[in-house]
Amino acid sequence: MEWYYANESDQQITFDEENFAGLVEIGTIKKDTLVWNEAMDDWQEAGSVKPDLFALTTTSSSPEQVTADEATTTPPSLANHGPGPGAPPQQDGLAIASLVCSIIGVLLSCGYGLGLFPGIAGVICGHMSKKKTNAQGLPNGMATAGLITGYIAIAVSILMGIVMIVAIGAAVASEM
Repeated sequence: MEWYYANESDQQITFDEENFAGLVEIGTIKKDTLVWNEAMDDWQEAGSVKPDLFALTTTSSSPEQVTADEATTTPPSLANHGPGPGAPPQQDGLAIASLVCSIIGVLLSCGYGLGLFPGIAGVICGHMSKKKTNAQGLPNGMATAGLITGYIAIAVSILMGIVMIVAIGAAVASEM
């Protein structure tokens, strides 16, 4: 099931059900973090939706006392928490850089094999983005696309370099 949480900047981030516990463990989702999925009517605090995930977490030295009125209060509405469910997830800057560098690498590699360095930059950014987004439970499709395109740019650049070396060698050999 797809979930959303509102981060400190009130941006809504999507994540999968199986990543819920991991996001709690690394502190991305706290007891008071607002979460939502399509089966829910409104955003609710993660501690009330998944209390078992917070049972082992430590609290401050003096636990808060919750009154009956506070326990039955309706959680805040979506008005203060960004565009709402169904909005496209925010993309990671490294993923965008990966895809842009990799596309430039493919375009340059088709000419004279000059796409090697942008392709390498695209692969490095793609791996960094995937590591970051996996740790946060965010989607990383753009990073994957950047990686694939970057590896293609590297392969085509190497192939074009070999073709150029062979062509130059053949031209030199024919002049002798």
